Amino acid sequence: MVETEEFLVLAGGLALVCSPLAMGWVKPNYFYGVRTRATLASAELWRRVNRFFGRVGLLAAAILVVLSRFAPIETSSAWVPLVVLLSPLACAVWLTVVYQRQIQRELAQTAD
Repeated sequence: MVETEEFLVLAGGLALVCSPLAMGWVKPNYFYGVRTRATLASAELWRRVNRFFGRVGLLAAAILVVLSRFAPIETSSAWVPLVVLLSPLACAVWLTVVYQRQIQRELAQTAD
């Protein structure tokens, strides 16, 4: 059974990982951040996509804190805590993929 405190620790860890990205402190590298061929090839795309992921990651951490308080995570089923934990993070990743595609199109149009 997953306890509320464990969710708070996970939310805090996510916030710690996402804060430098949101602040724009992370330069293009192969170890940390949203690393795709496109983001590694363009410093502008790297900056915009990683700042975006940092922000939505911080939002996901905040949602986890709220869910840890109000969601029924202390159940006998292992699926409920897993869904509660992964849903905000999955949304953050999905939004980042959509955002990266949008920014790639914008940058391609300005290059033409």
